[in-house]
Amino acid sequence: MIKKYKDIYLILILCLLSLIINLLYLNYVPLFDEFGDEVDYKNLANNLFLGKGFTQDGINPEINRVPIYPLFLSLFLFITNDLSLIAKITNSIFASLIPLLIYLLGSLIMDKKNALIASFIGVFYPGFIVYNFYPSSEMIFLVFFGLLYYFFIKYLNKSNNYLIILFFVLFAISSLLREEFFFFIITLSLLLIYKLKYYKVRKKQIFTGLFVFLIITMTWGMRNYYVSGFWYMPTTVMGGPVNLWQSLYYSNCDKQKMMDYKHNIIDKLPYNYSRKLVLEQSLNLIKNQPSTYLNALIWNFKELFIGSHTVVIKPLAEVTFNQALKDKKYYFIIIKIILFSFNIIITTLGFIGIYLMRRNKIAMLLAFPFLFKVIIHFLTKGEIRYLIPVYPFLLIFSAVTINLIYTKYILHYK
Repeated sequence: MIKKYKDIYLILILCLLSLIINLLYLNYVPLFDEFGDEVDYKNLANNLFLGKGFTQDGINPEINRVPIYPLFLSLFLFITNDLSLIAKITNSIFASLIPLLIYLLGSLIMDKKNALIASFIGVFYPGFIVYNFYPSSEMIFLVFFGLLYYFFIKYLNKSNNYLIILFFVLFAISSLLREEFFFFIITLSLLLIYKLKYYKVRKKQIFTGLFVFLIITMTWGMRNYYVSGFWYMPTTVMGGPVNLWQSLYYSNCDKQKMMDYKHNIIDKLPYNYSRKLVLEQSLNLIKNQPSTYLNALIWNFKELFIGSHTVVIKPLAEVTFNQALKDKKYYFIIIKIILFSFNIIITTLGFIGIYLMRRNKIAMLLAFPFLFKVIIHFLTKGEIRYLIPVYPFLLIFSAVTINLIYTKYILHYK
């Protein structure tokens, strides 16, 4: 009996270990104050709970955020008004489910042993731990979308009309949780239509599901138009110009100076006008100085992959390498090097794994969310944090490469 359920017990142990690590980190590591997105989420949740609607200030309707995560937070205000505590607990719980998620996704393309290896890596991956101290939608989206995508791939060949429609309804909800995945679902649908010969699902089913998806998401766009006069869909179209502008100017100018300019000038302009202004500035800069975009792409690549998440680990972020050397705090340097090396190695192994599995149709569907998000942020603005919601997919392919290295090289020489 124990042997029969061995994998289940191991996954439960990994989930419990992940929860313990998250809670220990949040309780014993000094944390930064909240800023940016998390402040917006708290304002929206509080006003939803007070019955003032989806608004930041209790008066003006909010059109720049999607509603699911603030609504989720507001439900817990019946228990406590400490949203920071709510975020810490809920983020830790969702993070503890990541080993299970990775195991399920990995089992689609590899044996259970290697799926467990991928899950084990996920327990200790820093990106699933260090961002959980403030209200953010990464963890809940990661688990919700990951499980949804697992069942979508698993039942794609069932050719059931109702099942396909249900998946697209849930995809619509995921787009109202993390807006950039609006375009992911559209792209995924077009990819499936193009590659229909590989699956039993019919073109009519995909089109029907996509129609339902658009109806649900357009409802939020209609709400935005009704309250503001502007047609804002749950996408990153409106945030895209600012992201592009930031990567262009941050990579080619004094970053702090441009951050001050954005905070003092751009952010205080009317929303639609500021987006139009930064888009014009970005396109003019690319047109007049094409090399600036090349610099931005290099900067985006570096920000996406050459990092270690230490920027949000307060004790490490507040001490530079030079300062640590000067103060003889060598353990700071060792920790930074270990985290940096771990991230670089795991990411590299993941890309190798994707290449090795490139002829496997299920594996390519599994790699698609990660590759899509990499392309989007490589072309606009890169930050290592942006890839957190899709890193479980990459860790699966890291395990593929680790297994190859072990079986082909290590076992071969034993």
